[in-house]
Amino acid sequence: MARTERTLSDVIRSDDFKHFLNRFALLAQSDLLILDDNGKALARGEFMRGVDRTAWEVRHSEPIYLDGKLVGQLLFVAPPGYGRSLSFGIAAAMVAERLAHDIQGEREKDSLADELISAYRELNLWYSLGDSISGVHEPEAICDYIIGQVIDTLQCESVGIYLLDSDKGSLRLQSAVGRQVAPYERDELPALRSVFAPVVLRGETLAVRRESDLNGVERELGFHWPMPLLAVPMRSRGVISGLLVAAGEKRPSRNGSSSSSLFASGNRRMLAALGSQAAVLLQNAQLFEEIRQMFLSTIQALADAVDAKDPYTHGHTRRVSAYAVALGRRLGLSAKELEDLRMAAILHDVGKIGVPEAILNKPGRLTPEEFDQMKQHPVRGYQIVSRIPAMARLTPAILYHHERYDGKGYPEGLAGEDIPLAARILAVADAFDAMTSDRPYRPGMALDQAVEELKRNRGTQFDPQVVDAMLEYIESSDFEYDRILAEEDQEDLVTVEDPAKKSEEEVPLKLEAAG
Repeated sequence: MARTERTLSDVIRSDDFKHFLNRFALLAQSDLLILDDNGKALARGEFMRGVDRTAWEVRHSEPIYLDGKLVGQLLFVAPPGYGRSLSFGIAAAMVAERLAHDIQGEREKDSLADELISAYRELNLWYSLGDSISGVHEPEAICDYIIGQVIDTLQCESVGIYLLDSDKGSLRLQSAVGRQVAPYERDELPALRSVFAPVVLRGETLAVRRESDLNGVERELGFHWPMPLLAVPMRSRGVISGLLVAAGEKRPSRNGSSSSSLFASGNRRMLAALGSQAAVLLQNAQLFEEIRQMFLSTIQALADAVDAKDPYTHGHTRRVSAYAVALGRRLGLSAKELEDLRMAAILHDVGKIGVPEAILNKPGRLTPEEFDQMKQHPVRGYQIVSRIPAMARLTPAILYHHERYDGKGYPEGLAGEDIPLAARILAVADAFDAMTSDRPYRPGMALDQAVEELKRNRGTQFDPQVVDAMLEYIESSDFEYDRILAEEDQEDLVTVEDPAKKSEEEVPLKLEAAG
């Protein structure tokens, strides 16, 4: 039932209105009947009670209009000889005025209820956003989450996020669901010529019922949003970074009305709030990525400083990092675990800062005492990194990357799956790079020789599953690309000529005899 009809029905059934109707029935010396637009009686004000009304007749009728729409009829029914004709018009006007007053009151109650429901939905949405999106820093994940919230909250067909490049003055569709994406939408479009120019250039809300009301380059190229459409700016700290679009409706308007519930004030506020939240989250994600890159550059510079002590191991940490992340992907690690693995790989040899250069650069075989000092570098690396609380989760991989699967490694002699998975991955990546890199006393192994060494030590020195992942990786096209990329990253590093050195990492498979 439409709100107008429901409100009329609610009003005339109230005790106050029945009492009011009976009083005016006495004034008009007639029963007052209110009928709906189908002729069904909704209420009666009685002039006389307990009498036979068979001979009564309709003396007067007045239509009832609300918001310009005929919603019912007011009848004056009286016995012969009764009914004050001069009072009919007065009574009808006063009844209509009372109806309008009471209905307005009901509408205000409904409006207040809608406001409260909308406020609750909005508050619940913020709690949901806070619980679900905290710690998420990937723009794609943020867009997917915001889009999902819009669809669930506004019950629309399609939602999309456009990002604005303010330097270029261009718009690009970052993410969309519920509709096909045209190839041109993935490219940059001039914001000035876009149908969304008022949103991103002036911060206006765009509410469109028909595509013919739009002007812009998208209409020329093919506009794929369903109607109606609502678009709001994504604004944070006064800066517009894009726009959020909601379009189409899953549920039709009441009574097939041309007005759209998508345009309701509560929905506009909700979409605007989500647009602002999306802007904040994406801005924070960009800031997080900038800080992350700066942090990674810092720890990489530290690792490069260790590598630079020996020109024969330059690029070692970069290659080990690339190999380790590739293995982690094949072993099903999450994005967060891969990021931690990347940082642990970069820092896995940082403890060598505390190893004397005389040992690091020794051309011959290490003595047992020297080897004992060399074996302390995982512990020293652990001690250095553990001083930074935010990096504490990296320390197990750094501490245990020289443990062996059979329990004959160091520093604690852990075996099998007691060794953290990240450390088992680093052990394979580290050893493979050491085997295939040139040293002053020997050239690097050929790839097929290194593969045979991995197979030979599968299940003894190395975790079998990690070895299998490494062999699969070596056979893939990613392998050569990662090696080339790691080497290119080293082009700006300064190296020195041929200092001789030998550490346990260079020929990891020969350390059994030395250990």
